[in-house]
Amino acid sequence: MEFDFEIINSLNSNEISGELVRLGDENREYLDKIIVARDVTPMDSPYLINAKAIIVKEAGLLNHVSIFCRELGMTLIKADVYDYVKSGQQIRINLEKKTLFLMD
Repeated sequence: MEFDFEIINSLNSNEISGELVRLGDENREYLDKIIVARDVTPMDSPYLINAKAIIVKEAGLLNHVSIFCRELGMTLIKADVYDYVKSGQQIRINLEKKTLFLMD
C-alpha cells in the first residue's frame, strides 16, 4: 500500500525504513521504531525521544511535535495512515520521491 505525505521536518537521509508502532498500543517498545499517531501531546514525549521518525495525521511547523522533532533532528511526516496500519508492520519512506510504502 502506498500513501502520499508531506515532510514537516527532516534532517535524516533520503530513505527511512523500519518497524511501525502505533502510539498508544500497549506493551510496545518505541526504541528505534517509526511511530504513527493521530496526534501527539507533550505527555507523549518520553515515548518519542528514541524514535527513528514520527508520522502524524496533522502537523504544522509550530506545533509541539514539529518543534520536538526539529530540536532532536528527527523526521516528522504528515500523513493520514493511522487507521491503515498496525504495530509491527514494516514501512519504507523515500523522502526524495515522497513515497511511503507499507509492506505486508
